[in-house]
Amino acid sequence: MQYAILLQLKPNGMYQATVPLIPKLKKVAKTRAQVLQAIQQAIIEFERMSEVVYFQVPDDPILQLGVDPIDDLTALAGTWSEAEAAEFEQATADFAKIDGAASGGF
Repeated sequence: MQYAILLQLKPNGMYQATVPLIPKLKKVAKTRAQVLQAIQQAIIEFERMSEVVYFQVPDDPILQLGVDPIDDLTALAGTWSEAEAAEFEQATADFAKIDGAASGGF
């Protein structure tokens, strides 16, 4: 695998190598050759301790649930008790009254 390495000569004369793809991977050394060797070894160790895993995510997870997100939002909210559903309906009705009064009844 090939990685881009950001090399910087610091004000103190030391070289710093950073791997932009792995931001926490950083090495400092006195010479360019030393820092490149150190960052190469760090990348090898990082790869040895890592695993790349791929998995499929649906393009639109809401549609995968088989509900219309506009008409049936409560289906996505989980299971509601009758009391919770009644409280939600009351809060929705109260909000509609407030919202209607604030917008001139529209």
